Amino acid sequence: GGRLNTLTGQADVWIAESNFARVAAGSIPYEAQGAPVAKDAFIWVAVKAHNELSGNLNWMTVAQTAKSNPQFRIAMPPANSVEGMAACWTAAAEYQRSANITAAQISDPAFRKWLEALLLAAPDRNRSPRDQLSTRPPQADAGLILNSDWNELAQEAFLSQAPGYNVAFDYPYYIRSNWQNLQAEEASTHRAAAEKFRAFLLGSGPQSELASYGLQKADFQLSGKLLLNDESIIRA
Repeated sequence: GGRLNTLTGQADVWIAESNFARVAAGSIPYEAQGAPVAKDAFIWVAVKAHNELSGNLNWMTVAQTAKSNPQFRIAMPPANSVEGMAACWTAAAEYQRSANITAAQISDPAFRKWLEALLLAAPDRNRSPRDQLSTRPPQADAGLILNSDWNELAQEAFLSQAPGYNVAFDYPYYIRSNWQNLQAEEASTHRAAAEKFRAFLLGSGPQSELASYGLQKADFQLSGKLLLNDESIIRA
């Protein structure tokens, strides 16, 4: 999971998890818009012993199960990560029953209290949910992971269900916009190379290989996608 405060160095290209990561990063020397090169999204999983969650695996039922069963453990994306931010949005959308969530709804005290109670069942916010669920036996009963992580689990041991409100991780390709340490001609050469590599990634060969990593092609349209264009939502 990408942490927002670790973008350092003089890389010619930054492939972010999603466009909201670019907004959150603020004033950095990269383009404001980047071409998506792949698509990913969240998926809920639960160990099959919890068959009461089959076909009904979502934020509300996971919260209710955790409330009624003190032994129930959930695996959540790490705090302060891009995935952690996105998980908060999907939770808020389901709690508020709205695909067009606002900063006020995310900051709603009732929602915050509900989410804090739920997170008591997620004791390890530093380890990735995939790692917690891949142990034998799994460290958690249920978890919110990426589709690309689902590819790496023993799928026959789990129930799975996509969230009704989901977040698109579209891996936009941002080319550096300011090479302070290079002469104009050198900067032009770097940009041309970055554009050439972008064209390669968007070619039919690399795009056809994405499925083997649990990813969708760059032009895939995600159902239930949340609209997260407002900077106030990202700050909330």
